Amino acid sequence: MIQEMEKRNANISDGWVFREVKEAVGAERHPSLLYRRNLLYIEAFVMEVQAASICNVTTVSLSHMSCSVDTKSVDFDVPKNLPLIPDTDSVLFETIIWDDPDHFQPE
Repeated sequence: MIQEMEKRNANISDGWVFREVKEAVGAERHPSLLYRRNLLYIEAFVMEVQAASICNVTTVSLSHMSCSVDTKSVDFDVPKNLPLIPDTDSVLFETIIWDDPDHFQPE
């Protein structure tokens, strides 16, 4: 999968991800969330990988949350403790959020 993305996106094969880790974290340390604000390209890369249709194995996530109180959303009444199943495609391919959600563009 990554090799296919490398063929389509020169930035990956140019080693941007590795260079950013080496510059922000150093060769002797392991990356962690402590370095997140200095790893902007990697964050964009991860978001693109998650959004890429070849990685999106399911359009819905597991039900692991619920409303803690009775809620109204648009025209729907959502009762307290109703399990919620998020539709990940509605976010991953939303053109209001992403300029071109059908193409891998971490830059």
